[in-house]
Amino acid sequence: MSVISSGGGRLPTVPPACAPTATDQQFRAVAVTNNQYNLMKIHSGRCVDVSSGAATSGPQLQQWGNYHRRE
Repeated sequence: MSVISSGGGRLPTVPPACAPTATDQQFRAVAVTNNQYNLMKIHSGRCVDVSSGAATSGPQLQQWGNYHRRE
């Protein structure tokens, strides 16, 4: 199978769906207690949270400012 762009006979350039070195796609687990962690985005320092504390599969996630962050 051959895929050729109609614009010039060359393959189109498509950005990757995931860039492993992009800090906006990286997280850090920050210990809060011995068995609790905040999941913090590297580029913004904001934490990811499960909306309304849902324990079901596929919950909506939200980000919030981590005002108590320690580096």
